Amino acid sequence: MRLLDRIQPSFDSELCALIIEIERLCASGASLPTSPLFNDLQFLFFICESVASARIEGNHTTVAEYVDAELSNAPTLLTREPHREIKNLIVSLSWATENVGEWKITEAFVRELHKRAVDGLDAINGEGDSSPGQYRREPVKILNAAHTPPDPGDVPALMSDLLDWLDEPVAPQFQLIRIALAHWRFVWIHPFRNGNGRVARLLTYALLIKRRLIKSGLLFNPTAICCRQREEYYARLGTADRAFSLLLQNETSPSATAGLEEWAFFLLNGVKMELESTARLLNPEFMTNEIVAPALDRARRFEKLLPLEQKIALVALRLGTARLSDVAEELQTDASKRAVQNAWRALRTKGLIMPIRPNGRVFRFAVSPFLYPSIIERFVATNMTLTPLK
Repeated sequence: MRLLDRIQPSFDSELCALIIEIERLCASGASLPTSPLFNDLQFLFFICESVASARIEGNHTTVAEYVDAELSNAPTLLTREPHREIKNLIVSLSWATENVGEWKITEAFVRELHKRAVDGLDAINGEGDSSPGQYRREPVKILNAAHTPPDPGDVPALMSDLLDWLDEPVAPQFQLIRIALAHWRFVWIHPFRNGNGRVARLLTYALLIKRRLIKSGLLFNPTAICCRQREEYYARLGTADRAFSLLLQNETSPSATAGLEEWAFFLLNGVKMELESTARLLNPEFMTNEIVAPALDRARRFEKLLPLEQKIALVALRLGTARLSDVAEELQTDASKRAVQNAWRALRTKGLIMPIRPNGRVFRFAVSPFLYPSIIERFVATNMTLTPLK
C-alpha cells in the first residue's frame, strides 16, 4: 500500500484544483434544514440516488416502481430481487451514517456493510452472496475486466493492509486522494464473492464522513457517483489496475502514476458533482423556485391539479405554515369562498397540504406521492439526478 503514497499530484494539476474545489464546497456546506418540506424532498431524492446506484449493477427498476412498492400495502413487492437490492442500499447507507462515528473502520465494519448490502438476495442467479459478511474462499473473475483478483488465501492480509493504511495519518491535502485510491484498491482485492462494487461505494461514503469531509444525514450518496458515467467508471478502474502493475515493477515513468491519478480525478469529480446536487437540496429558495413550484405547474398542465388548487398550493408553499384564512387572504383570485374551500379540501385529499399537528387548524405544504412524478422530473431537469422515472 505504501506504493500508493507516491500519488502526489503537482500543485498546478487538474486533480489538485479539483481537490481545492471539493474542500471549498465542503467548507461552505450549509447545516441540515429541519423543515418538514426538506424531509419530504430528502426522502425522494435519496430514493432517486439509490435507484441510480443500483443501475451500475444492471438493476432496471425505475423510481416509480420502487416508490410504488415502498408505499403500497403489498410489502411482498419489496422482497423481489431488484427492489430488495435497492432497499439494501438504503438500509446500508442508513446504518453507515448512524455507526461510522462510533466504529473504527475495521474489517468488522466492512463485513457488516457487505452483510447488509447482500441481505436476502439470490446468491446463485442474482446479486447476493452465499456467505454474507465473509471473505471469499474461491477465485473470482471480474466480468469484462483484464485484472484477475488475488487468490482467496491472500485476501485477509490484503484487506488488513488496506485498512491499516487508511488508519495511518495523512496530510490534509492528500485525504481525498487516499479515499479515492482506497475505493480502487478495494475493488482490486475483490474480497467478497459478490457485492464488491456496492461495498466499495458504501466504504467511500463512510470514509468521507469519518474524515469530516461531508456531513452525514443521508444527503450525499456516493453509491450514485458512478452511475452518471457507468462505462467510464469501469474503464478508469482498468486504467488504475494497469498503472499499479507498473508501480509493482518499480516503474518510475509518469505513466506509472498517471493512471491512478486519472482514477482519483474521475471519482473525486463524481464527489464534486454529488456535493453540488446536495447543495441545491439544502437551498430552500432553489428547491421552492426550481423544483416544487415547477412541479406544481407540471401537475396542473397534465390536469392533475386545477388552476385554483395550484394557486392555493403555491401560497401554502411560500407561507410555510398557515390557516385556510391566511391562504385566502394571500390569494389573488376572483374565486368564491366556497370554491376556495373546495380546492383546499381537494389538496388535503391529495396530500399536498396537511396539519402540522393531528386535527390541528394550522397546515403546511407537503410533497405527497401525488406529486412525486413531477418532482422527479424536476430533479432530472436540473441535473440533480439522472434517474429516469420510467
